[in-house]
Parts: sequence; structure tokens; C-alpha cells
Amino acid sequence: MAVNLDVKGTLAKLLATEDIVVEHRPVETAQFDVDNRVLTLPIWEASSTIIDVLVAHEVGHALYTPNVDPDCNAPKSFLNITEDVRVEKLMKRKYMGIGKSFYRGYKELNEMDFFELDDIDTYNLADKINLHFKIGAFLGIKFTPQEQEIVNVVENSETFEDSISSAETLYNFCKSEQEREQQNRKEKQGDQQSIFPGIEDSGNSNSNSIDDNITSFPDIDSSDAMEGGSGGNSNSDRLDADGPTVETQNSLGGNLQKIAQQPVRNYTYIERPHMIPEEIIVGNEEISDFCEEYWDMIYAEPINKNTYLDPIDDALIEYKRNAEKEVNYLVKEFECRKSADAYARAATARTGVLDTAKLHTYKFNEDIFKKVTVLPDGKNHGLLFLLDWSGSMHNCLGATVKQVLNLVWFCKKVNIPFRVYGFTNCYFLQEDESRRYYYNHREGSLIKEPKRNEVWIDDSYRLLEFLSSDGTIKQFERQVKNFWRISCGMARDVEQWIDIPQRYHLSGTPLDTSLIVLHEIIPQFKKKYGLQKVQTIILTDGESEPLAYGCETENPRTFERKLFKRHIRKTCVFVRDRKLGTTYELKEWKDGTATLLQYLQDSFVDVNFIGIRLTTNGDFTKMIRWFMPGYQPNIQEKWRKNKSVSLNISNYTKFFAISTKEMNTDVEFDPPEEATKAQIRSAFKKSLNKSKFNRKILSEFVELVA
Repeated sequence: MAVNLDVKGTLAKLLATEDIVVEHRPVETAQFDVDNRVLTLPIWEASSTIIDVLVAHEVGHALYTPNVDPDCNAPKSFLNITEDVRVEKLMKRKYMGIGKSFYRGYKELNEMDFFELDDIDTYNLADKINLHFKIGAFLGIKFTPQEQEIVNVVENSETFEDSISSAETLYNFCKSEQEREQQNRKEKQGDQQSIFPGIEDSGNSNSNSIDDNITSFPDIDSSDAMEGGSGGNSNSDRLDADGPTVETQNSLGGNLQKIAQQPVRNYTYIERPHMIPEEIIVGNEEISDFCEEYWDMIYAEPINKNTYLDPIDDALIEYKRNAEKEVNYLVKEFECRKSADAYARAATARTGVLDTAKLHTYKFNEDIFKKVTVLPDGKNHGLLFLLDWSGSMHNCLGATVKQVLNLVWFCKKVNIPFRVYGFTNCYFLQEDESRRYYYNHREGSLIKEPKRNEVWIDDSYRLLEFLSSDGTIKQFERQVKNFWRISCGMARDVEQWIDIPQRYHLSGTPLDTSLIVLHEIIPQFKKKYGLQKVQTIILTDGESEPLAYGCETENPRTFERKLFKRHIRKTCVFVRDRKLGTTYELKEWKDGTATLLQYLQDSFVDVNFIGIRLTTNGDFTKMIRWFMPGYQPNIQEKWRKNKSVSLNISNYTKFFAISTKEMNTDVEFDPPEEATKAQIRSAFKKSLNKSKFNRKILSEFVELVA
């Protein structure tokens, strides 16, 4: 069974008792960055038990091994042994139940022959101590009285200095034992030469093959962090190259490197930048001032104003009058649901005051106190709208704006704070003599100065605040009028047309970037109005553009904009949140929105994220095949019947797919003067169906809000 790396990362954070950053990468050895508090763990192909032991071991070094270059007169492998004993002892002392995990993990490693055991009696004391404190329970290693004294010294080490001292003691003992064995071997060889004088000692003969095999093992540094994070040994290069080595330590380190996945792909962890929301929000007053100034210049002549502006404004007045019924329906539904919810939560409590009308019944009735009905306070609601301001919306933008206006008029009547943002990545900043505004890309011109492995937000990205609940009624009406005018300039599903500034033209679809920005917008919105519940409504007609992040170029001081590719990538990218201690893998380009929505839901548990997808019949079929493989045929049936359906996709709290054709159908009950009964019946039926369609959408929306 696959091991959940996020769970192991959380285990490391809990054991470390601090908010360290845990990264899983395809590296050979574990590493711990003391300054940035980043623990990098290999992606081990091992059981959960073994990974628990390895994680606990690494955290022990992160907690107790200082980041210094020790002045130790012993090879690093000896210091690794004594330091391993010390940190594992301290971890067992700190967490009483972790001893069982070490026992089971080392038992499994022993069964897998990770130590590559041979005849234990041939090992030096360093190897025996290493085995004794790791898998000694399964071997029953025996020590001489002199060896036992050194074992006790290693076991009683409490500080890093104690580990250094015990490593030096252990090394000196092993070296003296090695020298004694070499002396005995030379004496034995001398006796053999006295018997066979023709044999010469060349120094490289096979008689020294045992020593050659011992010294041929490289000093494998199995991990800077795993082996103590103690850095290099400043005296290791000056030590005798023919001195004793630790075979079991080298075997363990080498086998641990083998179970670490090889780096097939590059692993990248990115984070969202912390920005000031005001830098990316274009306020509604700024939008209105700029557009009105532009229209005064373009339509300066009265004939132009009568031709272009007046019909559009008259159409808004007419639509508002026709939408009054639907808005009032929304208000009524909201009040009914709110009252029903309050009734369901009502509780009756005793006041502690005697009810004189029941006092005479005290002999046979215990309930003689006055009662009061308690209704819990309702929650303060707020609405955030994210409107897709992309080029593909031009076929349904007019109908979408009408739905948004219905909802904001409803919010205005029931005093719910709201914001309507259009997200764009083509906000044009410069202008020429003809007052045509355009954006001239400048390298390094960014809202947020890019950093390595941070989400990239360039200077052309903006949130256009079309509508807001702030301000007076007159200001709100001005916002609605200009919002209507701008939508008429960009929509194809309207009869009127108007020229608008290029900086407010339709753009790409930076939805994923907007979801990152919501981490800054939502807390500010909630704080300003003291909201307890926020509904975030996202209206779009397609998938988002890939998210971009900063990565280093050949020049370390510069960054380039890197996109997630739609096809197979050579990089595994994770979005990391240090505060939550979670990571979110962006597995596929099309799954980016779902991943970022899950990130938002984990960050704001009291916020509903409602998706409204405006789609055609063909796009709907493609969408459910893409996001819902093996979907049920009844979804298609509901779609054909209702032209709208509620789906559970992309980690939205609620997701509605709505037919753009149905939204664009503006049917009124207005039969001709000499219409037949059949014509009147047909016109009435179409009008009724359209009314049912709108009310169905609005009712489901109010159910979420109330």
C-alpha cells in the first residue's frame, strides 16, 4: 500500500514540536536546513513502519544535533554512530511510545538484511555498538568487560560534546585493537618466513588482503541530516587512512540510498506571494470615472450620444423593471428560509421566575416557572462574485451580467454586503494620442516582485471591481449603469453596442491566479463587515490558464515566468502553505483549479465556493467526460430536460452548469394583437418555462445563502 507522504510530513512536524517545513524530494539522503528550518526527506520506497523510524531519526538530529563543524579526532562514521545512539535515546525519552516504532522498524530492516551481516565476531567494536543499539535485541551481542566500559560511555552520552568524546574513545580503542591484530599478524608472518626463508613480504601480497578489503570501503556519508547534520569532520582528512572503518554503517547508508527514488522528475515547491489587495483591485469609482471621461470624448456630439448611449441606458431601465419580480421572489424565498431555519433552531428555556398563573398546581406540577423562547442569532452573510472577463465570454456575457444584477439587487434589498470582480490579465496601462489604451509589456514590470518558487502575478493582471455594496444609492446606480454599458460593448448577445476603453476589453482566463489572490481578498472582506459566512460565486465558461511561478534563470539575480504545461511536464509542482502545514500537488493542468479550490476550503472553512459554468450542449458533454469519467447517463437526461444541472466536480461546494442558449433566450409574454389561441398558449408556455428556469437557478442559490 502506498504511503501518504503528507501524513509523514505532518508526523515530522509534530515530532519536531515546531512549524518546520517538510519537503519530499527524490534525493538520496535526508537534509535539514537549520537556518530556514526546512527538512528534506527522500521519497523512500519502504513500508510505513520503516519510514516512521527514518523520519523520527531525522527529526532527532534536527532537534539535538547542532549545525557545527565538530573538532573531532575520529572519522565521521564513528561520530555518526555515537550521535545516532544519543539522539535516538533522547527521542525515546521525549516520546515514550516511539521506542516501539524503533523496535519494529529496525526489526524490519534487519529482516531485509540492510546491515549485510556476516560473522559478528569478526566485527570491530564500532560495528558491534552500531548493531547493539539498533538491532541488538535480535542478535544478543556479547562484550568483554573492557568493551562494556566503552559501550556504557557511548550509552551515557547526553550532549553533542559527549558524543564527540565517546567517538574519540571508541575510535582509539578500535585503532589499538587493529594495531594489535596487525602486530600479531606480522609476528606470525615472521615465524612463517623463518621456516620458509624464500618467501618475501612485498607489502602488497595476498596475505594483506583482509586489510585491503577493510580500507577499500569508502566513507559513505549516508546523510548530512540523517547522520547528524553535523557537517564534515575537520580532522577526518588528517586521520590514518588505514585506520578502522564501520562496515555496518556503510552498508546501512548504501541500502537506504537504494530505497530512495531516483530523481526522474524535478520536484518544485511554490508558495503564494503576500500582496496588498489594493494593488491589484481597480475600484469601481476609478472604472466609472475613466469610462465616462472616455465616452464624453468619443460621443461628444449629441447625435452620437442619442445613437449609442441612450438606447443602452433605456435597455437597462427596461430590464430592471422586468427583473423586479424575480428579485422580489428572491427576497421572499430568503426571508422564508431564514425564518424556517430560526424556527427549527428555537429552544425553550426556564427563566427561574415563578408563573403565578400556574402556582396553584405546585402539588402535582413541577413546571411552574415562566418560559422564554430563545432564537439563536443568524449569521452575517457576504457575497463575493468572480466574473470571468475572458474573450470566450462574449457569447454569453450579456445574459451573465443580467444574472449578476439580479443577485446584487437582491443583496441590496436584504442588506448583504457584496463585491463583483471581473478578473483579467490584459489591463492596459499606457495610451497614445487617440486615447486608445494599450499595455506595453516591460520585463520585470510586476505587481509583486517575483521570487524563486513563488506564484507569478504580472502587471497586466487586475481584479475589476464593477459593483460594490458600499456608497450611496446614487453611487450604486452609477456603478450599475457603467457595468451595463461595458458589458454591452463586449457582449455579442445584446442588440446594442458601445465602444469601451481597451483596458477593459476581454482577456484570457486567469482563474487560477484569482484563486490565489482570494487568500488576500476574503480575510479583508470578512474583517471589514464582521462577516461570519461568505459565499464566493465564480462565473466562468471554461478552464483556467496555467498558473505561473518564478524560477531562476542562468543569471541567479533574474527570474523567468514558467507555466504549467498542458501536456506531460518534467516537473512535479506542489503548492505549499507554511501556516497550514499542507502541500497540494498540481498533478495535471486541468486539475489546477480543483487543487487550488481545495487549498481555499482548507484555509477558509466557513466560506462556500459556488461555481456557475455557462456552457453549450457540446461543451457540457466534453466537460463531464473530462471531469467525471464514467459518469451516469441520467446527468445528460437532466441536462436535456432542465438545461441546468448541479454537479459535484472541481472541489466546489456547489457547482451549477447552465445552458448559455437558455440564458440568452429572453422571452416575454407579448403575443401579437390578432394572435390565435394556439399562439397565445405557445407564447405563455415559453414565458412560463423561462420564468421557471430563472427561478430554479435563483432558488438553489438562495438555499445556499440562507
